[in-house]
Amino acid sequence: MDTNLAAVHKNEAYQILSRISSKRVEIHLKEQDSDRIVKTTLYKNTARKQFYVENKKLSFDKNNVVTFKIIIDQKLFFLKTTVRKGKEEYYFENFDHMFELVRRKKPRYLIPEHWAQVSKINAVDAPVDLKSPATILDMSRTGMRLFVRADLPRYQKNQTVNLYFKIYRRAEILVKSKIIYVQNDPDGGAPILGLEFSDNSILIGNKIQNVCDDLAFYWTSEMDLQHK
Repeated sequence: MDTNLAAVHKNEAYQILSRISSKRVEIHLKEQDSDRIVKTTLYKNTARKQFYVENKKLSFDKNNVVTFKIIIDQKLFFLKTTVRKGKEEYYFENFDHMFELVRRKKPRYLIPEHWAQVSKINAVDAPVDLKSPATILDMSRTGMRLFVRADLPRYQKNQTVNLYFKIYRRAEILVKSKIIYVQNDPDGGAPILGLEFSDNSILIGNKIQNVCDDLAFYWTSEMDLQHK
């Protein structure tokens, strides 16, 4: 998987966390090896440089590795750290692994195997409205790679298609796309297509970006990092 996660210095990470705690900015928390995402806020213990996690729904019974998704100043950050259980609260004090998602780049994200997905394509100029089911292999902000699960109809490079897809918890997206390459199966089976999104509307762009952010959140939480 390509990445566009830029490491944030520990001191800057502390300043970001201090700002969101003072402004009571709502953030998201995901436990490692779990797809459950909960909303929370932070408050700070200045003397110890610790941050407490506020959420009555949390039920950690040990030290848990978690990833926080933080949006502030129209920037997206991920912090992976260990949340510890105190006497009456959950807290963390390590900010070494904060990353900013640099959106000007175009990383390609693999789709987790256990994530539900649906996708179909059909040629814009097809004589009949025949949709081919497909499996999305990976995607970026500007396009995706998918395996077409049907031998017919045949698709060609530079062809314009309608792409319908739904990944995990997001709503279905319809986006007009252009086939930029066709990787045919040497045994004559169904091909792998590379698509470039043609629709440049803000609404569709935001929906696609949300899916990419979800994928970045997931893969950041799966990164193998050392924690204190």
